[in-house]
Amino acid sequence: MLGKVGLRMNTNKTKVMRNKFASQSPVNVTHNNVTTCIEEVNEYVYLGRLLNHNNELEPELHRIRRAARAAFNKIKNTTDALSCPRIRAQLFDSIVLPALTYGSEVWTFTQALSERVRVTHAALKRRLVGISLSEKRQRNLHREDIRAQSEVRDPLLVIKKKKLGWAGHIIRRNDGRWTRLVQEWYPNE
Repeated sequence: MLGKVGLRMNTNKTKVMRNKFASQSPVNVTHNNVTTCIEEVNEYVYLGRLLNHNNELEPELHRIRRAARAAFNKIKNTTDALSCPRIRAQLFDSIVLPALTYGSEVWTFTQALSERVRVTHAALKRRLVGISLSEKRQRNLHREDIRAQSEVRDPLLVIKKKKLGWAGHIIRRNDGRWTRLVQEWYPNE
């Protein structure tokens, strides 16, 4: 069917994830008289988001925290060479902060999640200004002191703004999409 409309399936990248109601028989794809069994997985990354059966956010958050650290490591040499704190902060906010808050519009935001994001961001801010955790404790610095020194934006405020923006986007839709229908759905009707 795919070939008729000019598409090809990459059987190495294609995965199967099913719930308990789906048939448990193997999924086979035949192309050019070659049959390939599609790998079954419990979680996979789709459009930059880690999906799993229980919609657990913990593995996704762990992956995003790693991505933020990796993004910071890529700009570390550049930020170290910059003398202007404002430019360092702009670079940090434009590269690291989006990696840390990616997909946060749809997160179920809890106190524990908020704390994990805050701790990761604080560690990256300390690295940005060149202060180790032990030095922070010795100098009795508070997180507000480091934020003022680093001039970076607060990730929790960024997440809140993104969530409100997404909610406004959903509310303005009136074309019958499922996101709007779910928003207005009352289970007792």
